[in-house]
Parts: sequence; structure tokens; C-alpha cells
Amino acid sequence: MCFGLPNINREGYLFIVVSFIVTCIAFSISWGAGITCLFPTLLCTYFFRDPARAVPNNKDFILSPADGVISKIEEVSYSLSEENEEEKKFTLVSIFLSVLNVH
Repeated sequence: MCFGLPNINREGYLFIVVSFIVTCIAFSISWGAGITCLFPTLLCTYFFRDPARAVPNNKDFILSPADGVISKIEEVSYSLSEENEEEKKFTLVSIFLSVLNVH
């Protein structure tokens, strides 16, 4: 197991940099303010992590777009366009995500 720096999703860099700057300013004011601001900075970094995944190459597998708990699997009918009255059947997989899950 490697404990290096985590991969970060590029959309998260702005949030992480801004919170890091606020943390640095807070540390220049007082240690208590710095420690208080450090916690949200670490949470923000943890939220935007992008771990490396091993994707299996099997046609019978379903690849999840996010971590979490599967809350429901059901067959649904859906029309792909408003002009086309024909409905197609799809399998809907609902996933419950907490703030700590990879989105």
C-alpha cells in the first residue's frame, strides 16, 4: 500500500488552493485560527481525491460511476426523444453517496 500524495480531480484544485491560502493567512494571525482552517482544507482535499482504479474487462460487469451503496436496481421504460413515442427498457441502478464517498 502506497501512502503518497493522492490524485486530485482537476475541478477541485481551485477549492483546495483557495482553502490553503485562507489557512496560511489564518496561521499568520494565530495558531488556533490556522488549525481551525486546516481541517476544512484537509476535508476539501479528501473530497476531491481521484483514486487509481483497476477496471475489469468483462462484458458481464457493470462499472459504477461512483463509490457508495447500491440502494435500488429496477427496470424502467424511457423514451429517448419527445418526437419518438417508442419507449425503451433500461436498468436503473441507484447509488447512495455520502460526502466521504468518491463521486
